[in-house]
Amino acid sequence: MELFAGATNKTKKASVELVLNEHEVLPINKSICEIALRLIKTYNTTNSSLFLPDALIAATCLHHHAALITFNTKDFDIIKGLQLAK
Repeated sequence: MELFAGATNKTKKASVELVLNEHEVLPINKSICEIALRLIKTYNTTNSSLFLPDALIAATCLHHHAALITFNTKDFDIIKGLQLAK
């Protein structure tokens, strides 16, 4: 969903489709939702904001013990235990 949110035209949407077709799409389950809720409770403070989409992405990575590949490390670098890769 996050990838499609940034795909603002047909060319970008086609690129997202190509990327997704080459990778496994992981479903969001109850455990991931519980981790995301914990992350929001922990990291959404007066000094920083963790929004639901980012919390779900981070929770999915934590649940599956996977590194998060992103150019947007600033939204995720506060999360302890989350492996970030560029």
